Amino acid sequence: MATWKDRFDSSVIDFFPSLGIDEVGRGALAGPLVVGAVYFDKDYMIEGLKDSKLLKDLERRRLCDIIKKKAPYWSIGWAYHWEIDKLNIYSALVLACKRAILNLNFLPDTIFFDGSLKLKTFPLKHIVFPKADRLVPSVAAASIIAKVARDDYMINISKFYPDYLFDIHKGYGTKSHFEVLEKKGLSKIHRKTFCRFLGRQRLCFE
Repeated sequence: MATWKDRFDSSVIDFFPSLGIDEVGRGALAGPLVVGAVYFDKDYMIEGLKDSKLLKDLERRRLCDIIKKKAPYWSIGWAYHWEIDKLNIYSALVLACKRAILNLNFLPDTIFFDGSLKLKTFPLKHIVFPKADRLVPSVAAASIIAKVARDDYMINISKFYPDYLFDIHKGYGTKSHFEVLEKKGLSKIHRKTFCRFLGRQRLCFE
């Protein structure tokens, strides 16, 4: 099994072909956790490909369109706020990963995950790299399509909860988000298990 120390040794590890998997929304207070999965069967030269967190929105969306056109396989897996509350965030992550791979209709030999957490209950062999989204092209691509999918979801659902400004903070714990929570309490898409810092009265849905 390759490890982080082998990341630059091509005799031990090769990033092509591979399925890259990355998630967004794990730490958000509201909305889904989204997993992107992208398979590259050869060294696609996509200029500007990098971790989604290092890209501005417009560039991220441009790259997302290119990735979806070039990648032989790509998919998105979702775990919604009620599943995160019911299962816990770790199990919800595994669930979203399984859904992303099932949506591919294809089982690759090599799967890379970004992160440092070994997914013990994930049923397929996989390699976990800290900061793989900055090193493995397929993982960087996965981070981009997951980020765009989740951002679009939060922008669209914000129309139903305009007071909560989900289109701006995307459900993360910003100052403006905390201020709305203090005034209005939870919306129906908040993760109750992530908002226990609120008083009991505010844990009721608005």
